[in-house]
Amino acid sequence: MAAPLMRSMIEPRLAGTQIWSVSPTSTDVTGKARHRHPEGQLVILSQGLLAIELDDMSWLMPCGRIAWIPPDRSHAAKPIGDASGVNVHLGAELGARLPASPTMFQPTDVMEVLLRRMVHWRSDHSLSLRDRRLVDVLVDELEMAEADELRLPMPRDGRLFAAAALAVAEPASKQRLSDWAGRLGTSERSLSRRFRADTGMSVAQWQIASRMMQAAKMLREGVSVTDVTYDLGYDGLSSFIAAFKRSYRMTPAEYRRQAKLLRGGKKIAARDDRP
Repeated sequence: MAAPLMRSMIEPRLAGTQIWSVSPTSTDVTGKARHRHPEGQLVILSQGLLAIELDDMSWLMPCGRIAWIPPDRSHAAKPIGDASGVNVHLGAELGARLPASPTMFQPTDVMEVLLRRMVHWRSDHSLSLRDRRLVDVLVDELEMAEADELRLPMPRDGRLFAAAALAVAEPASKQRLSDWAGRLGTSERSLSRRFRADTGMSVAQWQIASRMMQAAKMLREGVSVTDVTYDLGYDGLSSFIAAFKRSYRMTPAEYRRQAKLLRGGKKIAARDDRP
């Protein structure tokens, strides 16, 4: 899935980085097998969606987020669709400054500037002293950052995971519990029980949460409320706005404007902000 960019023998605080990219030709989910390593790992996702599996949980991580995996934690990463990003492996000194449990972060403005540099590091690029200082500043920012709750639990069962991944890749799909059960060759009751055991949610609750996570991501990127509505399979603006308001306690347009302010007032496309 990824080729190592470098392994530092000079600076033990920064154990190395990887730039990776995957472009599957179908909706199959591919990724690196479960593994562990003595370094902590920052996963910086610049494109797509990434499922991160841990011993006791599994997340769906949207792009524009940073995930922290502490040292010696068994984990695996499964990209859904086209995805790319950067892995930064931190030695004990830097890693000790970050949480002891896996955490996802929403980047601050300062982090975004740093990340724009890091995602363009080339595969033949050896980290300079300046690059290492950038990582130091990133860790400084992460120490002060709040954990981001915009993550979606993913089922750990392999067949359920594949069905959920397909639902994420096709958010406008109208498939229901009966469709999932038919495809997996199981009863609705058995599927519901297993899905809730893995995620803590019913299939219907999970589908809504998945759409809302993708809606928030698209709105932050400047996509119009109208386009988000129909891209996610809603029949009309009123039903989407009501669902979004139940999840985020504000309208999609309010969320979009707030996201713009949080990003420092950067101009984003504005085709339809009326709802």
